[in-house]
Amino acid sequence: MVQDNQLIKFDRRDHSRSSSQFAMNSFDTFEALKTLLVPEEKSRDSGNGRRSAINSYATLSPASIGSASSTKETRNESHAGKRGKLDIRKDNSIWDDAEIEDASEIAREEVLFDPREKPKYDIRFRQNVDSSDVFLGMSGKANSSMHADEMVVEVELPAVCKVKELDIEVQSQIVDIRSQRYRLYLPLPKEVNEKSAKASWDSNKHMLS
Repeated sequence: MVQDNQLIKFDRRDHSRSSSQFAMNSFDTFEALKTLLVPEEKSRDSGNGRRSAINSYATLSPASIGSASSTKETRNESHAGKRGKLDIRKDNSIWDDAEIEDASEIAREEVLFDPREKPKYDIRFRQNVDSSDVFLGMSGKANSSMHADEMVVEVELPAVCKVKELDIEVQSQIVDIRSQRYRLYLPLPKEVNEKSAKASWDSNKHMLS
């Protein structure tokens, strides 16, 4: 009986030892698995970061870079073209040709609907000649408006008594005369120097020249 009891006690000790060893082995196995899994997760995170970076770089291509640069160049060219159009002026003038043409067109339309009377007028050309031109023709001038030195415009205004009743405007190719009764918008056949233009009034004939 003693031997049997000892045997039973021995078996119980062995069983407790084996169970504790199993528990230790299980804990060690869990820790080992944990240490193995943590680096793997880190590697997965780093791998995902690399994949996202690679995907972001993959979206860029030489074609996309070229299209972006070409878009910028197109915008710059459009702005440069606009600036060039705004800066173009001839002889440092304030207005360009298009604006002058628009103003002239508006003035012509106003004249068509102006109820005031259009006065009679006459245009003559003059040449400054001397004896050498008359007898020898050394200057090479001909009897035509192309070789004229002056252009004289005579306007009959019977209802006007004083020159201050008139509003006169002379441009390079237009003479505009206005009064309470008359309106004459006259395009000139030849370009003139408006700065050197002169006006004279003949009160006896009621004529402006």
